[in-house]
Amino acid sequence: MEEGETEEECVIREVQEETSMKYAPDQIILNKTYQDLDIEVVVFSGTASGKTVLSHEHIAMGWFTIDEITAMDVMPYIKESVDHESR
Repeated sequence: MEEGETEEECVIREVQEETSMKYAPDQIILNKTYQDLDIEVVVFSGTASGKTVLSHEHIAMGWFTIDEITAMDVMPYIKESVDHESR
């Protein structure tokens, strides 16, 4: 997050910078600090629109179902956010 930026403003800016897509956050579905990783994770539900053009930092992206994400080897906070959203 940049100084003075809200969580909502941050996610809108980051999605636009990384994918060129417009993002409209709905609600926070997970807000948790992971002491062992020294990070705070804020996960939003929302709607993305527009053409995807990835930044130079990425080589690919994808859209996945909850079942597909659950089967992936991903960071714990990703599975937690999916578990929360699927309830």
